Order: sequence, then C-alpha cells, then structure tokens
Amino acid sequence: MKKIVIVTYGGGHINMLLPIIRQLTNESDIILCILALTTAGKVLEREGIEHLGFRDLLVGSDDEAVENGIRLLGPEAEFSPVGYDESVAYMGLSYLDMETRLGKIAAKELFQDKGRQAFYQLTVMEKFLTHQQPDLVIATNSPRCEKAALDAAGNLNIPSICLVDLFALQESEWICKNSYASKVCVLSKYVKNILVEKGRRAGDVVVTGNPAFDPLSTLDRKVLRQQTREKLGCSEYERIILWASSVEPAIHPFTNRKGDITLPERVRDELVRITNSSSKYRLVIRPHPSEQVPKLSGRKNVFLSTQEQSIEEVLTAADVVIVFASTVGIQAAYLEKPLINVRLSVFADDAPYDEMGLSAPVYKLEELGGVIDSLLKQKKPISGLLPPVGQATQKVVKEIKCMLGL
Repeated sequence: MKKIVIVTYGGGHINMLLPIIRQLTNESDIILCILALTTAGKVLEREGIEHLGFRDLLVGSDDEAVENGIRLLGPEAEFSPVGYDESVAYMGLSYLDMETRLGKIAAKELFQDKGRQAFYQLTVMEKFLTHQQPDLVIATNSPRCEKAALDAAGNLNIPSICLVDLFALQESEWICKNSYASKVCVLSKYVKNILVEKGRRAGDVVVTGNPAFDPLSTLDRKVLRQQTREKLGCSEYERIILWASSVEPAIHPFTNRKGDITLPERVRDELVRITNSSSKYRLVIRPHPSEQVPKLSGRKNVFLSTQEQSIEEVLTAADVVIVFASTVGIQAAYLEKPLINVRLSVFADDAPYDEMGLSAPVYKLEELGGVIDSLLKQKKPISGLLPPVGQATQKVVKEIKCMLGL
C-alpha cells in the first residue's frame, strides 16, 4: 500500500484535484489522506469523501493556538462558509507557526501588515507530514499552506507533485526553483516554457492540462448550443456575444497596480451599445459570483446568465467570448470559441490569453466592436495551443503512479 497526502484550498484548487481524488479513491493499493483547507472541506463533504481539517491537527497542548484563533477571528459569524472551530484552528495554528519561526514581535508586525496573506504554515506541515509518513505529497500552486506542504515534503525528503491550475505567473517565483516539488504538472507548453526559462529543469515539468476542465470533452455541444439559443429566442443567424464579467479592484492585491472599479460597467455599457447598433447581435452578461447582479430590464437584446445556469451551457451558445482574466477564457478556448481579452484590467498580465495565442487583445473600449466583427468573420478555431481536453486527469494519475512505482 502507498500513502498519498493531498493538501488543498477551496475554489479552483479543489476543483482541479477533485477528479484526481475520485480516481485515486478507487485504487486498491493507494491510501489517501486529504487535508482540506477553508471551503475545500464543504466540497469534499458533498462528495462523501473523508478528509481532515486544521481542527484535526490540534493536540492537547495547543491551547495557545486556540486562544490565538478566537482572538483573531472574534465572535462566530452566523453565515460563515467554514465552521467556526475549523476557522479558529486554521487561524490559531497558522499564527502560532509565525511566532515559532519569526518570534512574537515579528509575527505580530507581519500579521498587522498582511493579515492571513502572511501565513506560511511550515512547522505545522512538517509536524503533520512526520505524523502521516506519506509516500507522496500533492498540492496545487496556492501560496501559504499548500506551498508550505510542498516545502515541508522537500525538507523531509518526501517526493511531491505540484499541480499548476493556470499560468503560474506570480507562483513561478518559487515553482521555478528545482528544490520545489519533485514534479510540476502544468496547463500548457506556454506555462512550461515560463518555468524552464526561469531555471526549472525541463524534465521536472509535465504538460498535463487541468483536470477541472476534463468534463468539457463530454459535452454534446451541438445539442446544448441549440437548446440554449432557443431559450434565449436566438436564431442561428444571430450572433451571441458573451461577456464573462468580473470584479475590478482599485488596487491589485499583489502588484499594487491601480485599477478602475468602474471598468466592468464601462465594458458592459459599450457592449450594450454595440448590440443595439446591429440587429444581428445578442448580448449575454455573465456576472462573477462576487459581483452585484446588474439591472437589465428594458435593455433590448441583452440577457442575464445567472449562477443557476451552467457556464458550459452559455459558452456553447456563444459566438464570441469576452473576459478580463477569468478562467472562462480557458474554457472558451477549449470549446474553440473566438476569445477577446480586455487588456485594460488590472489583472490583464495575470491571464495572458493573447500572448498564448488564444485571444485577440483589446486596449481601448472603442476597439471592441471592430474586434468582435473581425473575429466573427474569421471563424478560425483555436487548435494545438492547449493539450487535448479530457485527458488531464489520466495524465496526472499516470505521473502519480510512476512516482509511487505502481
């Protein structure tokens, strides 16, 4: 029997690992130990998959960690997506780790400056892995605890794999180091080249794709497209523009680059103008889950796609897709949809779809209409720039078994 420890945060991180976890749970010669951080636990609960949380890492001597967690969190929130005891344990053990590594004064100053972004739970992960004694450690490219888990594995001479969900532009700072993780699984050759150019050994980096996108390969695109367009009242002669919106902050959280919080609204208004200027266009607006849903009543040929509708459904219906830096851009590329990325966003450099050859960039809002027209006339599908969709899970599992000698 071989034992694997998986450490994962929520959101895109657990979504990337979930297909891997599902397959590995069916392997008779593999034991999984999953440490689910923040909202990842809720995802695994829905799947009926056993997992640990930070609350399970507490021991009888961790009274100080619990006290720290309660102090940092304050009273229990009524609608917290993560249980209070789990949040207390996460904050408390993470802060205690900072005090252990840096000292109480330095830890206090760093936390006051960066909050939980300052966490790097190295001593917690070293203790956890020493107790578990795994044959392999797996995590994605998230900083903080996932990074700490892979660094701890290296310190303890345990083989490890880092799965990179998208472009690794910020994370390449540490993923490019040859001492970080035994293997790195990436989205595409573009991402591999970035890491290799920064010094990572080419043999350590494997192009697998992202398992979270594998279900796109099983879509009945033709049927789904027809059904969705019929719901919208669109004929095949009309062209649907999909605007996958997202929040624009005043300041980029990592680079401190200044953003324009009105940009999503200005893009929307320009797309409404473009749509109203031609009878052949229909606009579908897909707000980000964290965005306020816009009021579109009375706007001709403009439709709202809410979270109740799957993104795959609306993507198949679209004829052109527009994003800032959303992962919807990758999904659009896999579905061979013409893609536009608005380079005015503060996040433009975080998702270089145009540099990857997947999209047409727009640097001025008044250019949008012309670029949309041009892409729709070309009807040139994207091919060969991403690995074939639907194979990522099997490719990653193959690397895992190879490292375990199975």
